[in-house]
Amino acid sequence: MRFEWKLFLFAALILSWCSNSAHASTKPVFKIGISEGWAFSLEEKPVFFPGSTRVAFAIIFPVADGISVAVKPRLKIGHADFKPQPGIILGAGFKITDRLTWLVGILYEPNIDYDTGEMKHLISPGTGPSMKITNEISIDSSLAIGVNVADGVWSLAIVPIEISFKLPW
Repeated sequence: MRFEWKLFLFAALILSWCSNSAHASTKPVFKIGISEGWAFSLEEKPVFFPGSTRVAFAIIFPVADGISVAVKPRLKIGHADFKPQPGIILGAGFKITDRLTWLVGILYEPNIDYDTGEMKHLISPGTGPSMKITNEISIDSSLAIGVNVADGVWSLAIVPIEISFKLPW
């Protein structure tokens, strides 16, 4: 079975576990967000990748008081050639105050080379704060370090701002 299918099955298992373990009085929260970010390869000669816009849809499950887990499919658009790159983030949030939550997660991105068709699987753990502006709007930031599994190239990604909107469902 291909690696990406195993990851998506793992995400489905987490979703199932979350829905079964969530408090009966809590419902999942749905959000949509847009962000801008940059990446740098960490090779002998570092390479800067221009900004890319990310659009994400998050399903967030409260699992305990002040703790939630999320599955977040996303699409990276922009970059230098404006060709989309899909990805999925599995994460958790830990409430610090009523307005501040600390996020941790891991991104899987298949990184398709559109010229050669080659897949370079990117695995990237990251962390950062999420600040609730209103009950419907939050602003997140993150810093992640990743590795392309195919060629072992490490990279650093910075997403200084993601604006997320809670959906009314």
